[in-house]
Amino acid sequence: MKAKIPFLLALVPFLLLAPGVLGAAPSEAKHLAPLSSTPLADAAATALMKQLSERMGAVTAFEACFIQEHHLTLYLDVLTANGVCYFQAPDRFRWEILTPYHSIVVFNHDRAAKFEERDGSMVYVKSGAYDIIRGLMAQMTGWMRGDFTGNREAFTIRVFAGTAGYELELTPRGQEIKQYIQQIEVYLTKEPLQTARIVIREPEQDYLEITFCDVRENAALNPELFNLRKPLETSAPDEKH
Repeated sequence: MKAKIPFLLALVPFLLLAPGVLGAAPSEAKHLAPLSSTPLADAAATALMKQLSERMGAVTAFEACFIQEHHLTLYLDVLTANGVCYFQAPDRFRWEILTPYHSIVVFNHDRAAKFEERDGSMVYVKSGAYDIIRGLMAQMTGWMRGDFTGNREAFTIRVFAGTAGYELELTPRGQEIKQYIQQIEVYLTKEPLQTARIVIREPEQDYLEITFCDVRENAALNPELFNLRKPLETSAPDEKH
């Protein structure tokens, strides 16, 4: 399990490919009705992806709280974490878990760093997964700007429609990612078009579920949030106002 955690911490922000993900409240994700298995035709799927890209391209910055739930077959309890994330166009991202432990992953202009709290201080963590982290976060920041040009190279993407909304189903093509991730599911409501739930399917029937709340878009962010040597220490958005 330990081998998965740093990889998933890097992958989670990468999933913010869908606009409106930041507007989805936890209650929306829990009550989203199952979608039908009807795939969209190519033209309809392309039109939907264009809508998503236009929405994403209008967001230059955001901060939001998140709830991360990890369902593991080896445990009866769900492993729940709470945190906050920040994005600054074109290529800065920070994913910070606040409880039950404190961990920060920062991406800044093609460089990445991970920090963990030890004895009351945030300490840089050496990791052999930084090449994967940089690759995923670089692609993620491109998607945050509405650039989907690399999608088909990294994933097989299918789009499904149902009465409740849409589902984007992303299956990794490369074996390196497949050893960690089997499939990514992004569920969107129709009106308004926004993400209600994200699920990462791992091997052995484990999965990770993420929901977001307390969103602030296009606000000015302190650049020290993305400092790769000593990132600014902060608190959740709802604690700062």
